[in-house]
Amino acid sequence: MANPVKDPFQRLNELIAARFPNGTPEIRYELHIGNPKGPTNTKVRDFLIGHLDLDKYHPLQTLPELKDAVMAYNSSVHGVKLSREQVTAVQGTKSALAWIPSVFLSRKGDERAIGLPDLSYSVYYTAAEREDAYLAFYKADEPIVTEIKWPISYLIKNSPHNPLGRVSKRDELANLARQAQKKNFVVISDECYIDIYPGEKPTSLLEVDTTGEFRNLLVLNSLSKSANVPGLRSGFLAGDSKLVKKFADVYATTGNTLSKAHQQASAMAWTDLDLISSNRARYQEALRAFSAQTGLPVPEGAFYFFAKTPIDGEEFVVNMIRDHGIKLMPGKYLDYKQSGRWNNYVRIPVAERLPNEVVGALKDALGS
Repeated sequence: MANPVKDPFQRLNELIAARFPNGTPEIRYELHIGNPKGPTNTKVRDFLIGHLDLDKYHPLQTLPELKDAVMAYNSSVHGVKLSREQVTAVQGTKSALAWIPSVFLSRKGDERAIGLPDLSYSVYYTAAEREDAYLAFYKADEPIVTEIKWPISYLIKNSPHNPLGRVSKRDELANLARQAQKKNFVVISDECYIDIYPGEKPTSLLEVDTTGEFRNLLVLNSLSKSANVPGLRSGFLAGDSKLVKKFADVYATTGNTLSKAHQQASAMAWTDLDLISSNRARYQEALRAFSAQTGLPVPEGAFYFFAKTPIDGEEFVVNMIRDHGIKLMPGKYLDYKQSGRWNNYVRIPVAERLPNEVVGALKDALGS
């Protein structure tokens, strides 16, 4: 593994250290990270406080009640009927994504490739680099409508997309599912923002398979954004039962499984559809307000504005820190290929109503 690309947050910290050698100005608004905001389920919080099982090791497998809750969520929200064998819990989608290359990357030389969006969450490629995978990129801002010509082990789809907010339509997902089942590669859909959208509900990958087997198809989802409990570190992997078992058997050996109390609390959270719905409405109110004030379009999904900057994104970020104490993420740091396409962009998370002084500073600096 030669010259791996640095983690975006590490690159940002190094940029700040280099540009402010005499000390970083006070950071008053940390908008470089997509931190969920808003109320959490108080029953979940109170349950955890009263049931922490610190004197026990975590269960190696997912409890039936958590599997049933995930099944109920997918049935109610996406119309997808799952069996217990088609679901396993994970300690947040990030840890699952970090282990996916170890589980699903082929050992054959000509198939040690994976398909990734060229603008993406860093763990997609940092985890794959450790396994010496060949990274084959597709454009994150365009639908995949053509045939995939190169042999791959798996392809990751992120919808709604971080940071673009783009939602993959049903026909695009159906095309990917058809190819995966025909050419025998795995499609993994990262859907951790799927409950945050302004209009029509985004399509889950599993919705396009009517057989109920979901062969070669997997989805990842998390409670972090949907239910505003990022500290719970709870999500699920669901789909093809053979692939779910293959992953769960490896994951059980890593020490990443959830405690009994965390699993029980997670089951409570997945079945609180009213909170997920009200949370979505609260996000949309904040996004619409920011859009109205800045003129930037509301994203199709998730809570990021990926804004074009009048100068290089790094310079924009340095200026915002120096002049306003606002910390942002340069778009180029989410571009593994360093293609130059995203040099004049920054990512702005709007997980709550931002103060007028922040919105005004961003609007003026963006020239919007």
